[in-house]
Amino acid sequence: MSATNINFIAGTEAEEAGAEANAETNAETNASHAKGISGKDTGKNKRRFNKYHITLIIFVVVILFVGDNTLFHRYQYDTRIRELQSEIQSYRQKIETTQAKLNSLQLDNESLERYAREQYLMTKPDEELYIITP
Repeated sequence: MSATNINFIAGTEAEEAGAEANAETNAETNASHAKGISGKDTGKNKRRFNKYHITLIIFVVVILFVGDNTLFHRYQYDTRIRELQSEIQSYRQKIETTQAKLNSLQLDNESLERYAREQYLMTKPDEELYIITP
């Protein structure tokens, strides 16, 4: 063999050794990426991530469907609140009309007399009262 032939064979062997070293380095890099930054296996991290999801889901289910403050109870409470607010509004209107009626009775004697005759069936001493029922 000649010197150029030996250099060629030695060159190909060096290239093959370099390629093998490169492949090993790439394999180690891929393995370190699979482990993540902390050096732990990502399969375990995935399970922990799923545990967090399951815990979150259980927490949400408990909050929404278990206990005194569930969605159903909140809907009932909101409905009751709306009913009570409409009742309050109707009472306020009744108070206003009654207040207006009271003011008119206090200021005008004729309206007071009419109210007493209609509501309490009062008469003057010289009057007779006839009640007609349907």
